[in-house]
Amino acid sequence: MKTRKFFGGRRGALKLLGAALCVAGAALVSAGWRRAHGPRAWQPAEVPVAFWSWRTEAPSEEEWARAREETGARVLFLRAGQLNWSAGRVRRIRAFEGRPPAGAELHFVYNATPALLAEFEKVDEKELAGALVEAFKVDAGRGGGRVKVSGLQLDLDVPTRLLPRYARVLREVRGRLDEGVRLSLTGLPTWMESSALGEVLDAADFWAPQFYGAEIPPSVGRAVPISSTASVARDAARARELGEPFYAGLAAYGYALHYDEKGRLLAVRGDLDPARVAGGRDFELIERRPFGRREAGDPARLEAEWRYVFRALSDAVIDETVVREGEQLVLDVPSAASLRASARAVRESAGERLLGVCLFRLPARGEPSTLSLAQVAAALADREARASTRLGADATADRFVLTATNDGEAGAVFGDDALAVTLRVPRGSVRGVARMEGFTSFETLCEQGTALRPCGAARAGVVRLRARSWLAGARAEAALSFEGEAAGTFAATVLMSADDGRAWERTGLVEIGGGR
Repeated sequence: MKTRKFFGGRRGALKLLGAALCVAGAALVSAGWRRAHGPRAWQPAEVPVAFWSWRTEAPSEEEWARAREETGARVLFLRAGQLNWSAGRVRRIRAFEGRPPAGAELHFVYNATPALLAEFEKVDEKELAGALVEAFKVDAGRGGGRVKVSGLQLDLDVPTRLLPRYARVLREVRGRLDEGVRLSLTGLPTWMESSALGEVLDAADFWAPQFYGAEIPPSVGRAVPISSTASVARDAARARELGEPFYAGLAAYGYALHYDEKGRLLAVRGDLDPARVAGGRDFELIERRPFGRREAGDPARLEAEWRYVFRALSDAVIDETVVREGEQLVLDVPSAASLRASARAVRESAGERLLGVCLFRLPARGEPSTLSLAQVAAALADREARASTRLGADATADRFVLTATNDGEAGAVFGDDALAVTLRVPRGSVRGVARMEGFTSFETLCEQGTALRPCGAARAGVVRLRARSWLAGARAEAALSFEGEAAGTFAATVLMSADDGRAWERTGLVEIGGGR
């Protein structure tokens, strides 16, 4: 019989059942032990906030004041320059410009050029430490006594096998610093696999492991996110188990990867405007996918970065990057939802040695690849990013100017469905569109029953404008020409495909000279 063949009869079946019950019981006991002895989850408001500033100039007082007001940040890690190896010597290059803000607990950060990292095994440890401390003391004096300089941070991505040498450099630096100056370092997740990391951490007051950017995909076919919720939770737990105080480094930035026509990596751009790629006529979108998972309890919601692959239709120049026909740009774009999920993973996994979260990087004007302060604030507060688009209108004798502003915290996915604004106008009144900025298409429509169909302007009673890119803070404008004087009020519908999976829609009235 089949039962006897597979289970050895009734007695065998009972044995298997008993074994299964023992395994299930052990699993329950283990889960209960983890709940009882695991780390206490932090509440969002309990976690201190810090930023890395990674520009050539220090943030202004106004920029830092906004960051403090919106996110509660108090600590600023300011990239102050690079250490370079040239002609057999270590020297600091690319010192920051301007004056650091007075309202921050300030730590100067120094990273290394590829030339120095390539020679790290040979560089004299005392010379390297001396160059670091000399640069730090010069920078600490630039504030004229108005800036509180709390520490020096090293951002040296040395190979894991050289961690013992790195520890000796840190001890040399420590011995040259004035009393009260805190010494810290950034860290790679791969270092946590080395027994030598303990020696490195013993030489510093705290560290900031970077839970992002572990791999730059060398080919276009390899899809790797900047960060993921699973990897953040794993690395935060590993950092906790090391028992040393740490800031959890989280990604609030995106980048563009430039690949040749054969899919080989040519360059990485952290400052390229993704909206110019998505909204331009020189590129076609050939792939769109989320990196991440569905939100627990709501499978329609996404906690994800987004990956977009664009192919150049002709030779183009985007923010001084030359892209040839057939080459590809891959955009990795963060969302408030993805940062929210990462921050939650840290709160649940990091334990009591957590000093706070440190965001890379501090948003600045002209950096569209970085999440806005409003998006960061919503994510850290564990709030759903608010989706919103505000419409306004002005008119002249024969022209109607519509403006749309993404005044929410959620961006839209890139593509033809990013944003659609539908206006109802007097039939046959619209002659056409005279100018568009931010919008990528314009069409006139006629009603056929409950459906809208494309038709000529002479018969159209509906106008639709679309944008293929609609990031938080984005603005678009269109000037429509009319036969006669434009009406004073228009019915409008706004539809936005938010980057957390929502389809956000609002209908209302737009008044000329007012907003909706």
